[in-house]
Amino acid sequence: MNRKIEDQQDQIIITKEFPSDLLEEFQIYVAYLKTNKIKLTKASAYFTKKDLLAIYSRLKPDDREIPEHATQISYPKIHLFYYLAINLDLIRIQRTQTSAQALVQSDQIDKYMQLTPTEQYVSLLEVFWIEIDWEDLQGETWSSKPDNIEVLFDELVNFPANEVIEIKENKLIEHAVYQYGQFFYYFRYFGFWTFEIDERASNIPGRPKRTMARSITLSPFFKKISHILLETWEPSEVDKLGQSFSLLANLLNLPDEMMEEIDLEKPRSEMSLVPLLKPLFPLGQLMTILKKQSSFIRGTYRLQVKLHQSCWRVLELSSSHTLLDLHNLIQLSFSFDDDHLYAFYMDGKKYSKHFYNAPYDSQGPYVDEVKIGDLNLYEGQSFLYLFDFGDEWEFNVQVKKITEGEEVAKARIKEEYGEAPDQYSW
Repeated sequence: MNRKIEDQQDQIIITKEFPSDLLEEFQIYVAYLKTNKIKLTKASAYFTKKDLLAIYSRLKPDDREIPEHATQISYPKIHLFYYLAINLDLIRIQRTQTSAQALVQSDQIDKYMQLTPTEQYVSLLEVFWIEIDWEDLQGETWSSKPDNIEVLFDELVNFPANEVIEIKENKLIEHAVYQYGQFFYYFRYFGFWTFEIDERASNIPGRPKRTMARSITLSPFFKKISHILLETWEPSEVDKLGQSFSLLANLLNLPDEMMEEIDLEKPRSEMSLVPLLKPLFPLGQLMTILKKQSSFIRGTYRLQVKLHQSCWRVLELSSSHTLLDLHNLIQLSFSFDDDHLYAFYMDGKKYSKHFYNAPYDSQGPYVDEVKIGDLNLYEGQSFLYLFDFGDEWEFNVQVKKITEGEEVAKARIKEEYGEAPDQYSW
């Protein structure tokens, strides 16, 4: 047979039903977002019971029992879609003192809907595989995010597609997936595999319910893309231990050779699945994917920096100021000594991958490299400023107002409430 014809037959055709019904289900979810005002829970900014039940009734049910008073994390498909939507900027989380709501970005949704099915699928896959912090996705007690993809995928190479793999018959796979929990569902949603639940192991009396699989069956689609997924896999994000060691390394002035051997330098990935996946699809089907829009918003930013309810400051900076300027102003406003490492976590979660580090840390991106106007901030958004990885002073930073156009010449303290605590107890 002609090699060109063989290549065409071997190409992947993405549809609403292949490699799974992910695209069809996600469109149902997005349609609900566009036609309903979404009020979120105050604490976690998750969907309320009302919207959970409404969305769940529109989607194909999973083979799992949903407890009567379940929160969002017990609905794996909705939980995944929630984080996909946030990371694609289809919704933004707006917080006030008493509530939270989802701001639907209709223009961004329209851009997603105009993509080809292949571009839609790869947009979702890239966000899931590279952008989302998997710690957020694992909603089950006693389960953790997968950090052993290399081990599992290397073993799965030995199994053909469509063959049932009995997990207890392969100790390496059994150990690798022991704590996958809801990731059994996430991999199924993306068409990597199907699985059979182990009802007995998933429902041990006296223990919290968690998803355990009796068997998995790999899809032909997974067999074609698994090497690409493995090539772009980044298992480790910045953690407290790594950042603490960075400080120690700087203080001791460890040689570069030792730092390279320890391999602390793991910058946030700029890897993309697109160039690697593109040859697998018909010509013209994967030209672009949806990304968060990034543009410089010129103006004045008013930020409330809160240590706790009885101690906060309101600061004003221009779009041309950097996160280093914000750090310096926070230090000044709370009378702290600038003698420790620190970081800004733009998703509000300690030690997540969405960070900007102190300039003297061993790993970027750094606070002096990004201007306030480049951060795509919006009113009601919150992020975290963590100072001192030992004592862990946590400051919640909320965007109170953005006045586009005119910039303040000097970063300044606008309001002060409450006495700043002593930085040291001795």
